[in-house]
Amino acid sequence: MQWFNSLWEFTAMKRAIVVSFGLVALAVLPAAAADMPVKAPPPAPPMAPVFSWTGFYIGGNAGAAINDTSHTLDPSGCFLTGSGAGGVAANPLRTFSSRFNQAAFTGGGQIGYNWQFAPAWVVGLETDFNFDGLNQTDTVVQILPAPLAGTFNHSVSHRRDWFGTARARLGWLPIDRVMLYATGGLAYGRVASSTAASFSASLDTYAGSISTTRVGWTAGGGIEWAFTNNWTAKAEYLFVDLGSVSYTDACIAACGILAPAYQTGVTTREHIARVGINYLFNAGPAFARY
Repeated sequence: MQWFNSLWEFTAMKRAIVVSFGLVALAVLPAAAADMPVKAPPPAPPMAPVFSWTGFYIGGNAGAAINDTSHTLDPSGCFLTGSGAGGVAANPLRTFSSRFNQAAFTGGGQIGYNWQFAPAWVVGLETDFNFDGLNQTDTVVQILPAPLAGTFNHSVSHRRDWFGTARARLGWLPIDRVMLYATGGLAYGRVASSTAASFSASLDTYAGSISTTRVGWTAGGGIEWAFTNNWTAKAEYLFVDLGSVSYTDACIAACGILAPAYQTGVTTREHIARVGINYLFNAGPAFARY
């Protein structure tokens, strides 16, 4: 019986030792774990820089100028105060209207400044100066009905030597290097026109001309692509309206004592379709997209 008591005491002692070690471990391990270094989270990858349009630029352009100018040849002078068929204002027997439709080369240069005020919006100012190759003559031989006789022979010429614009631009960026923009503002240009007219039956002949700088307006839009950090390419459309001007075609032969005359009115408009290239001086990364 004594050996049984000894075995029981030995077993109880082992239990006590195991429990004691367990309690010590429970007390020590949390403190040790608290003292272990914590691994930092990996840093966020750097955000790629987004192209900025802000800065000055200079460039060149070339394309087509499409004439949309109208002209009217009206009788004036004694034709409006005399008697008979010739004394009617805007007499259809003596009036002629038509429209020029020639296409010609245009080319020039531009300079401007962009300001990108948000990741997707750009405002700017641009001015350009361009050669304009429009030079067209409209010649008509018009058979006159009774009570007039013979033909009314007349030609009206229209020439555009140059034009320029000063415009605001508002652009939207579907992606950081592509800009869709609307543009509009002031337009100005050199307009020249001349008229020669004669009647085969009466032999009276008329001539007049004008050459003047006109001021009007322009509006349009385009797309521009930054294919490097400093170079962009663009395609652009502009409608240019330089308003109306008129001049007198005085009688220069077989005039008689009444000194009849004609009046030529010209309304100068054109469509510009062109491409261009710009160099941006201050372009670079600025905005981040989220």
